[in-house]
Amino acid sequence: MFFQKFPMVSRTIVWMILPLFLLLFIAYQVLLQSLPDVKGDKEVKGIQAPVMINRDQHSIPHIQASNDLDAVFGLGYTHAQDRLWQMEMNRRIGSGRLSEIIGIESLRSDMFIRTLGLRRNAEKMWQQLSPENKKILEAYVAGVNQGISHLDLLPAEYYLYQFEPEPWQPVDSLVWMQLMTWQLSNNYRYEIQRALVVKALGAEKANEFLPEVPMEQLQLAAQHVNNTDFDQMLGEYHNPDYIPKKHVGSNNWVISGKHTKTGKPLLANDPHLVNSIPSIWYLARLEGKDLHTVGATFPGLPFVVIGRNQHLAWGVTNMMADTQDIYLEKINPLNRNQYLVDGDWYDMEVFREKIKVRADLLRRPEPDRELTIRRTRNGPVLSDINPQLENFAYSLRWAGDDQDGGTFDSYVKLGYAKNWTEFNQALESFVAPVHNFVYADMEGNIGYVAPGKFPIRATGNGDVPALGWDSSTQWQGWLDFTQVPRVYNPESGILVTANNNVTDEKYFGQYYPEQKYPHHLGYDFSPGYRADRITELLKSNIEQRSGSIDHSIMSEIQGDVLNPMFDKVKHRMLAIEATTEQEADALKVLADWDGMMTGDSVASSIFVSWISHFQRLLVRDDIEKADLSGASSFALSRIEFQINYPFIERVLTEQASSWCDFQKTDVVESCQTVLQVSLQHAINELDKELGSNVANWQWNELHKNQFPHFPLSEAELAPHAPQSDESFFSRLFHREANSSGGGETVNVAPISLDDETKYKQFFGATYRQVIDLGNENENYFILNTGQSGNVVSKHYDDMISKHGGMQLLPMYSTKSHQLTLHPTNK
Repeated sequence: MFFQKFPMVSRTIVWMILPLFLLLFIAYQVLLQSLPDVKGDKEVKGIQAPVMINRDQHSIPHIQASNDLDAVFGLGYTHAQDRLWQMEMNRRIGSGRLSEIIGIESLRSDMFIRTLGLRRNAEKMWQQLSPENKKILEAYVAGVNQGISHLDLLPAEYYLYQFEPEPWQPVDSLVWMQLMTWQLSNNYRYEIQRALVVKALGAEKANEFLPEVPMEQLQLAAQHVNNTDFDQMLGEYHNPDYIPKKHVGSNNWVISGKHTKTGKPLLANDPHLVNSIPSIWYLARLEGKDLHTVGATFPGLPFVVIGRNQHLAWGVTNMMADTQDIYLEKINPLNRNQYLVDGDWYDMEVFREKIKVRADLLRRPEPDRELTIRRTRNGPVLSDINPQLENFAYSLRWAGDDQDGGTFDSYVKLGYAKNWTEFNQALESFVAPVHNFVYADMEGNIGYVAPGKFPIRATGNGDVPALGWDSSTQWQGWLDFTQVPRVYNPESGILVTANNNVTDEKYFGQYYPEQKYPHHLGYDFSPGYRADRITELLKSNIEQRSGSIDHSIMSEIQGDVLNPMFDKVKHRMLAIEATTEQEADALKVLADWDGMMTGDSVASSIFVSWISHFQRLLVRDDIEKADLSGASSFALSRIEFQINYPFIERVLTEQASSWCDFQKTDVVESCQTVLQVSLQHAINELDKELGSNVANWQWNELHKNQFPHFPLSEAELAPHAPQSDESFFSRLFHREANSSGGGETVNVAPISLDDETKYKQFFGATYRQVIDLGNENENYFILNTGQSGNVVSKHYDDMISKHGGMQLLPMYSTKSHQLTLHPTNK
């Protein structure tokens, strides 16, 4: 009856919709074959004795072997089973080989990475690894390659891009390590930004908007960078590699057993990195003969990066130390491969490489791109990525260029460390990036140390570009490991880091009230909002329930979403008089707000929108007055697109109120005037986005956490990844979730202000752990997405809601599936 009554609809269903559903069903059934075997028995090459891989209900592997090399082999095997495409992308990004499969869109990324020379550095690292570390990495690599060979079907992405994986090599793992080092060492961006702000707005305003540095350094920056050269220098500033990443950070803390329920220390850590799906981390437990570790690993590397062994636990945050310097170079006009130092010309190192570029289906084949890479004594000449200049260039000196495998060695040794002395011995070889490590052991001791190579500068502090033609600006060596920041068993029983300046008197003085830390380590640290809030919550809990603090309190602190700014500026904001009913409703909501940025909070939406418009009005006016052109104008405009809470605080507490006066008017405007106008803009924006009813302006309607897949998510939803072409499959691979918190809350949830992605979140806590050294059953961790990188796996995204809801998983959970690897006789 239906088919006779609706013939056109019926034909559409029969000839189009049903075949499409059938095709999708068949495709799904085929893709299911790409899921790895997680139970049964397999024969493999490269192990001495059977290896058991027990997975729990979240597919977290517990790898058991009779020797340590076989345990590491098992980790490589599971990484290949679950994260092969992610590993593929990481080695290609780090080697500058994306264009071979992505096409012309990723060429800039390849050029940048090739210029940095990450793979050349990785090859040097491999040569310098100790024989013992080479054996560990070779065992891991053998496990990866056996894992690849045992996949019945490759992950779907390989078929979409039509290629097969090459065998994994030891250098591929070290390339990934170099790439991570690079991504977590970002000071050079601040140098460029600071020099630009000084030139455009003046030294005084630069110190009001950015972390304060000595005035003479800012004047030096203005003196030595002329407008023409600076415009060319910033020609690629829109590239993510040139934009300061203010949210690559983390929280970690440890509390002494004298305050805890078990009488042993509690250690918490939640590293903040760029969101992705799958997560950058992979959870695992390894048991060999002497090796017993559990925690977060990086797919591609053979050890636990953050976690614990049977003797001690550790957590890691980025210190944000200054280990990079931009050097302005003078080039010989008669020989562009020579640069000036102290009046003499020196030859550069010159490398020539080819980048293969995949041709798109409807385009002509792309020729290989010839790339000339130049290096001065300072490092790679980054300006070569831009149109090459006649007699001006700039190079980069960074600690990652001096990587000799020491960081790899440190992570290997952490797995075996038994006490504070061995913990420090393990970290003595650490190179880069500089990290804050917190420590706790089974004997009840707690500690903190910041390993890594800190450069010693003869002149300057590395806050602005240096003069490459003056040898006095060269680095003079490295700070000795005995002199790095270190604390052991402080009287307070608390150690906290959150990317803040731990050497500041406010923090260092808590541990050494009689001393000042004598060495300069940088300026571009995160504000102390998170560190202060964590410390406040720990002290409050100690006062109220000392002797009964447990893992649940640590997890509760990780989930704290108190906005650190509202209480400081609310008196100024609430003094505004409403001119409309909506404004009156909004002000009432703010007046009743406790500052908690929960997902259902209306006040959070009002506050963030208001503050973002307030900052934009302050900054844009000065940018327009600067009247810059080209790349400099674009680069300067980027300072609008992240809420700068320290700057807002300075303005609204009258320390920098001159920003409130609009430069283009004859009247002197007050900050209250700008607040009034920005409130109107915020109300208009929220009305347009969420409707006229103020009660419907919940924060999680605006603030969505993004989990982009590379390279299949839409480009605007993956702004911190290399460029790639738009994909029909974006929504299949991409994930999004409601989010609470903000850029400076403990549960960090940074807010984009870009017009295309306004209020979306692209950074966050990618992993959480809480470890009780007094109870093996009270150790918890979780990822922000899931264990699997396979889109058809139920473990692709099964941790997203748990992570967002602050539900951590036990490290020692029940077994669900067992796969046993047997050494082959063949």
